[in-house]
Amino acid sequence: ANQLYFVEQYSSDGQEIGRSDKFYIKNKGGYITAMLRTSQPIGVGSVDVRLERESLNGTEIIDTKPYDVFPDKSYFFFDKITFYKSGDYKVTVFKKDGTPLASGTVRIDFE
Repeated sequence: ANQLYFVEQYSSDGQEIGRSDKFYIKNKGGYITAMLRTSQPIGVGSVDVRLERESLNGTEIIDTKPYDVFPDKSYFFFDKITFYKSGDYKVTVFKKDGTPLASGTVRIDFE
């Protein structure tokens, strides 16, 4: 199965730093990196990463950002997923045709 999870950053030498499902941001906001592992090569050249905030009134789409990917790879990072509010968030990676590849949930709190 495909897996989406979160780290503080993905370093230039390929290290996942600070994997967690809870992160702290400063008052003016902060960002994390989402990591995607697919069970087979992804087979497309770009994906959309959607950020949704869960609330009592349902889910609010905060942002959807396109990222270029290599079709023959099965391990990806999507950096600078940015948060300005605390809360529970869901991040989903979609193919351009709307097929979801994977999603994960993350909790954001202020420092």
